Amino acid sequence: MTNLIKQITNGRLLKNNGSWMYCSQCDKTVGYLCYSTYLQFEFNFKCNCGNVGNFQLSYAPEKTFVQGAADLKQNKNRLCCPNDDSSLIFYCR
Repeated sequence: MTNLIKQITNGRLLKNNGSWMYCSQCDKTVGYLCYSTYLQFEFNFKCNCGNVGNFQLSYAPEKTFVQGAADLKQNKNRLCCPNDDSSLIFYCR
């Protein structure tokens, strides 16, 4: 996958395409993107400091993909793949 497209509002990433996600107002962690093998990722947050933000990351597809019909599973503070329960994103409360 190539051509990363990022739109981030009121936040920042530790690395170019994933890893820790921070609030731009207080610099506290709001989540952690476990894998960078996504085609499209969107995360809306409201930080404990009151800052509201959004992360939208996607890759321009090299071929057509079919979007899964099942919702992500929630396990404690992480969202998991509905097919194999692998952790996809951790979020801070």
